[in-house]
Amino acid sequence: MFVLPKLPYKYGDLEPFLSKEQVKAHYKGHHAKYYKNLNAILDGKEVGMTLENFVRGLDKEADDIDLYHNAAQAWNHDFYWQCLSPRNQGWPREGLYKAIVQNFGTMNDFKYQFTTTAMKIFGSGWCWLVKDKVGTLLVLPTANADCPSHQEYIPLLTLDLWEHAYYCDYRWKKIEYIHNFFNHINWRFAEGCYQKVP
Repeated sequence: MFVLPKLPYKYGDLEPFLSKEQVKAHYKGHHAKYYKNLNAILDGKEVGMTLENFVRGLDKEADDIDLYHNAAQAWNHDFYWQCLSPRNQGWPREGLYKAIVQNFGTMNDFKYQFTTTAMKIFGSGWCWLVKDKVGTLLVLPTANADCPSHQEYIPLLTLDLWEHAYYCDYRWKKIEYIHNFFNHINWRFAEGCYQKVP
C-alpha cells in the first residue's frame, strides 16, 4: 500500500497565506482520499516502486482511468506540499536563479508568466515550473490530474489550481491566492529538483 506522507510543517504554519482550516481540509480530506482510493483500486497488489515512478509508468489512455487519476493526484499533492514554505525565502539561489533569468528574462518576468498561465487554467488543474531534457525551463499548465512526468519533464515547482486548494480562504479570488504563493515558495526544494538529471 502507498502511504500518505506527513506534511513538512504543521497545519497552521502557512498562515496567513493558507489558514489552518484550509490546509487541514485539503490534506486530510482531498489528499488523503486520493491515497485511500488508490490503495482500494490496487487491492493489495504489490507495486514495488515509489509512487513517483508508478505514476510515470501509467498511461492515461491505456490504464484504468480511476487508477491514473488517483495515483497522479496523490503524487501531485505530495509534490505541492513540498513546494510551500512557512517563511518567505525570497528568490532562489545561484543555479536556479540564473536558469530562470536566462529563460524568462527576470524573476518578475517569470512571476508574470507563471501568474498569467495559472489564471488561464479553466476549471481544475496545476501550474508547473519544469525543466526539459536539454535544461530549458518552461511554465506548463496541466488539466485535472495530469502531471509533467508523463511528458518527460522534471517538475521543479507547482501550484494547485483546483478550487479545493484555496476556496476556504480566497473564495473566487484566485489571483490573490496566486500572488500570495510567491511569498511562500520553498525555493530550497525547487533548487534540489533543478539538480536532477533529465
